[in-house]
Amino acid sequence: MNLKHLLLPSGLCLVLFLAGCAAVPAGDQTDAIEMSADQVGVSEMAEEKADQAADMSGPDESTVSAGEPAVLYFSSFAGGGHVYSAVIGDPDILACESDVDYGSAAKNAESGARHNDTFVFTGLRPGETTVAIYGESPIMDDDNYMYRAIVDEGLNVTLESLRNISDFYLYRSGDDDYTTCKISLTSEGYVLSVNDEPEQGIGEETAQELLRVIEECDMDRWDGFDEEKNALSREESFWLVIRYTDGVKIEARGDSAVPEHFQEAADRIHDILERAAAE
Repeated sequence: MNLKHLLLPSGLCLVLFLAGCAAVPAGDQTDAIEMSADQVGVSEMAEEKADQAADMSGPDESTVSAGEPAVLYFSSFAGGGHVYSAVIGDPDILACESDVDYGSAAKNAESGARHNDTFVFTGLRPGETTVAIYGESPIMDDDNYMYRAIVDEGLNVTLESLRNISDFYLYRSGDDDYTTCKISLTSEGYVLSVNDEPEQGIGEETAQELLRVIEECDMDRWDGFDEEKNALSREESFWLVIRYTDGVKIEARGDSAVPEHFQEAADRIHDILERAAAE
């Protein structure tokens, strides 16, 4: 299987991993998803953060950025919450320092203690590159984000959200070959699972084809669709969940009811999956 790393060329990635967390009983996964780590936001570093970053281990004084860094904050919890890592496309342009702050909570992996994960990005030279944040959890769906990082002549850093597919899940009652399909972004690339079978790696081009179908069939407008018709209806039932790397989530479902352009989108997705499964 030809695996490709999304927007992050091999040999040019810098990976920073936070400490792992021991799993605890998950309970109902639907409830756990509600506890998913939320992105608090991207902002320029305040003076206090700049002073703190200077004290962190990392580049020596000759390579520390003189411009304004950018900061990403994420919230998680010990014992099953997301463990975040950052991947920089070109580490010659951008550097990253990370920190986990439990505040007053004890660092006990069994306690479920909340903590904030902080990533500080400093410019090393002018240019553009990509930043991927991977949030992995043993009990919840992954929480992934992607950004375009721009470093100006003053070495000030700006992060702009990029939209790619993080997770795509579709259930169809009317498709015997692909009753359920899930495409997920991982730190190793994209993976596909059909009908709950083991995951297989797929190329980035498959995810890009799927993204084109979503855009051309206006599937984002399906968000919030939740209709039910008489069981004698000839329409099929479905459930769709899409998570993007810019933090947007689309969810729609129908019981013997479907939204506009559903059949066209479903047929095109079927063809994409058939080609991907044959690779």
